[in-house]
Amino acid sequence: LSQWSPRHFACCLGDTLASEIGILSGSPPFLITTFKRVPPGTNGGVSAAGTLASVIGGSIIGATMAISLTFESTACRSEPGKFFFQVIVVGQLAGLLGSLVSKKCYHSSLNGSSSEFRSTRLWVLLFNARNTQKLRSGS
Repeated sequence: LSQWSPRHFACCLGDTLASEIGILSGSPPFLITTFKRVPPGTNGGVSAAGTLASVIGGSIIGATMAISLTFESTACRSEPGKFFFQVIVVGQLAGLLGSLVSKKCYHSSLNGSSSEFRSTRLWVLLFNARNTQKLRSGS
């Protein structure tokens, strides 16, 4: 559960911030499937501001998780700088992945909850085994 939750929330927050901040972007977004310019607010539209917001959202969740785990686990306290960096980068990637997968799925007429679940599952499949092993071994 400790592996699923932060990645899921990073995907969700990244997608939400990308959508909300991306609408305010000064430059028109492009469609993720065709790379054509579209009006702000179009499902599947990607902007630089929205993409940056998704990475920041993932960073927020990553930092929150790093702080929580540092208080809860002696293994996480052994090298706090390295641990914080790793968890925040994982959060950033989850936020970005959640945003981009969600944009692709929204454009493909799937609903948002399905796309967030898919991006979370993809993220966990890619990185869960390695991190679980590290936490169990205490390194």
